[in-house]
Amino acid sequence: MESLFTGLYMVFLIISILIIAVAIFVYIYIKSFNKRRLAVDTISEYTFSTVSLPTLILDNSNKIILENKAAVVFFGKSVTGKDSTSILLQNSGSPDLSLFEDNFSDKIMTAVTKSGTKTCDVLLNVNRDKPDEKVRKILVIRDITDIIHKDSLLEVVNRVAGILLEPVIPNFEKNFHEAMGIMANAVDVDRVYIWKNHAIGDNLYCSQIYEWSEGAPPLQNHELTVNVSYTDNMSGLEKHLSDGNCINGIVSEMIPEHRAHLEPQGIFSILIAPVFVDNLFWGFMGFDDCRNERVFKETEETILRTVSKMFVNALLRQDMTKELEIALTDELTGVRNRRFFMEVSKAELQMCIKENLPFNLILIDVDNFKRVNDNYGHLVGDIVLKILAERMSNCLKKDTLLARYGGEEFIVMMSIVRHEIVMKTAERIRRNIEEHPFIIGEMSLNLTISLGVASLNGQSESLSGIIDSADKALYLAKQNGKNRVETIK
Repeated sequence: MESLFTGLYMVFLIISILIIAVAIFVYIYIKSFNKRRLAVDTISEYTFSTVSLPTLILDNSNKIILENKAAVVFFGKSVTGKDSTSILLQNSGSPDLSLFEDNFSDKIMTAVTKSGTKTCDVLLNVNRDKPDEKVRKILVIRDITDIIHKDSLLEVVNRVAGILLEPVIPNFEKNFHEAMGIMANAVDVDRVYIWKNHAIGDNLYCSQIYEWSEGAPPLQNHELTVNVSYTDNMSGLEKHLSDGNCINGIVSEMIPEHRAHLEPQGIFSILIAPVFVDNLFWGFMGFDDCRNERVFKETEETILRTVSKMFVNALLRQDMTKELEIALTDELTGVRNRRFFMEVSKAELQMCIKENLPFNLILIDVDNFKRVNDNYGHLVGDIVLKILAERMSNCLKKDTLLARYGGEEFIVMMSIVRHEIVMKTAERIRRNIEEHPFIIGEMSLNLTISLGVASLNGQSESLSGIIDSADKALYLAKQNGKNRVETIK
């Protein structure tokens, strides 16, 4: 029994000694690990070199004492031994001394590299053995230049989109040119243009239809930009672009045939983005750098490809809007035509009926207009109608609908206003025409108009019914001596 207890005691003792030994070993290992973590000389070169982000280690005087391979690639050279304040700056371009304070953690800074300045997100980790002892600063640098540039370009694209979407047709040319200039400045180019494809016979040609230029001579309507044959002047580009690929590069490095066409335009570097409409190769938008040789960044190419489509869509939308305006506008007088009036008035009348609001029409006819045509000719008669439409428009609020109803008849829709106001408006129009002669060349013609007013009521709740009432009121004005306003409520 005693030998059994002795054996157990020895086992217990051996296990206790092993546990104590392991504890001491772990303690020594941890202390050693911490010292090695803080001691630059013992950092594993393999582990340090495999870090994908540029990483620098500074001593207490902010001198770079170690760099990884990513840092050498980033700066374009070794920076070991340099003062970190000379290569890491504030955005203002001056040294950022706050970088070297222990409470620094993360900051956007400018890094001076061989390929130029870059915007970076810099992370600092300060390690200290004990207070007032040796300090090790580990800097991790993340290049965010492209990210910042991309964000900036996207902001510009949003701004340009807002300009292009403005629906005012008279300002389109000005807005379009302004938007092209904003985009040009964002990517630092000297010329921006849009070319449209067209066929001549069996061959595909293209011509420049819009251009913005600053710092480079404009080429709009120049022989180099009108009816340019893909086959004769830009061999191979038609297929390249029609396959959906951009042209992006330095002109001096292109084939002689392409250089011969681009160099006379003063282009050093170029990006051409193809544009497709209904899956067909419509044309392209180009961006010329006439000062520097460079390849546009992938981010720029992607964004400019989207921007090109946006500009062309704006052109197509403008063309459609123009066509619609022409279809809904009276060609002679410039006011709305009968078709537009009927469509808008029908919808407005339904709203007024639903909301129990007033709805009124004024039908207007030129008194004795046949005499004008008979005595002075139809050309003078047309001029009279133009002047008449303009003067009646000036008597109405901007959003009041005036249309040419037919011949020398015009019609005005006035909703949501009382019948009394409509009568006063009609009288104001009548007096304006009576009191101011029509001056045509050396001729002065005195004319008058008759007006009939009708309103929405229980008997006439259809547009045709209200127009018929206005026509009866107009007939009454004619019967009662002309140059007057009559109404049927």
